[in-house]
Amino acid sequence: MKRGLWLALFFLPFYVFAADTDTQPITFASGYETIKQELAAQNYQDALLLVEATISENRQHKAILAALRGKALWGLGNIIEAQETLLLAYQSRVLPPDELRDVLRYLIRIVGERKMHRASAAFTSHYLKLEPDDMQYRLAYVRTLFKLDQCKQVLIQHRILLKRLKEPTEDIWIIKARCQEKLGQFIPLLNTLTAIESRFGLTPDLVRTRARVFFKAKDYQKSYQILRGLIASGRGLVGEDFLMMADAAYRNGEIAVAANAVDIGLASRVLPPSRQHYKWLLKYQFESQQWHKALETSMWLNAKPEMQVLKVRAHSALNVEEFETCSDAASLAISIGAGSDNALWKLHGYCAMKAGQYSQAEKAFREWGKREPNSDAQYWLSTLDVLKRKR
Repeated sequence: MKRGLWLALFFLPFYVFAADTDTQPITFASGYETIKQELAAQNYQDALLLVEATISENRQHKAILAALRGKALWGLGNIIEAQETLLLAYQSRVLPPDELRDVLRYLIRIVGERKMHRASAAFTSHYLKLEPDDMQYRLAYVRTLFKLDQCKQVLIQHRILLKRLKEPTEDIWIIKARCQEKLGQFIPLLNTLTAIESRFGLTPDLVRTRARVFFKAKDYQKSYQILRGLIASGRGLVGEDFLMMADAAYRNGEIAVAANAVDIGLASRVLPPSRQHYKWLLKYQFESQQWHKALETSMWLNAKPEMQVLKVRAHSALNVEEFETCSDAASLAISIGAGSDNALWKLHGYCAMKAGQYSQAEKAFREWGKREPNSDAQYWLSTLDVLKRKR
């Protein structure tokens, strides 16, 4: 009996406390401003409790309370539930204009943080219809549209910015340039690059963009001159700079310049020393008749023999009268699959003969004669017999 009375007395204060603190229903008229004050003071938990206790008297009140609840949840760090609640308020279509603007600002912020770019663009588009002069959100809208690759809309928004804003930021100009390039608007792009240059100067990336424009317009000389200037500056270089300069110079008929560009890129290590890059170098060196350099480059590539590389090596060696190297390269090319190339048999025979490799020369000339009966293979076999007798 005493024990039961003691327990009743022990729990009595808790029952009294619970009764005293039980939240009473609050009318919308009295609760709305109080909730807004709590949110402004960042008392998000108190604001949330007040929202739960406030009675909604109609659809609009319900939507407003959902908006206030979403803001409180956002303040408490419950981002996903906040987004869902704010979205319900937005979709109600009965929010007053000020609340609608505020809800859109919250939604734009939340979906932006969650990298939900399509949703961000949709909400920002609606917001700008309500607040067309809010340049902060219009700038953000342009950046989001660019992430979504909506370049036509980017250019429309940029024109609006130029009309309503004294000067768009540098990144907005750059976004415009990128979109013009994607859309193939090369003349407007050159004008945009000039505008950027006059305001901010051109980054190395924009310099190579200008070079690409001239390249696509087939003004190869202008393209490689721009890239030559960039390479000479040493600013922010990438391997592509050397390859594009080489390609532009090659198309302009300046093959030695092309070879030099790739050579400098490889020597600087900005252009990675890949096999493909050395093959480009070999092509340019060979076609510009830099025989000794072509031989050096082909030696680097010879670790993994390829028919075309071996043919170039053989012809380069022939031009500098390194006949043994020529013969060996031609023979190796034939052995790995170039046996159907009749000219290579002739080359192999000639270089082997000049190198004193008479048995190899004879074999090569006879094979050439079989493949081309009307060729002058017999003449070279006769010449080879003369040389043998003089030995």
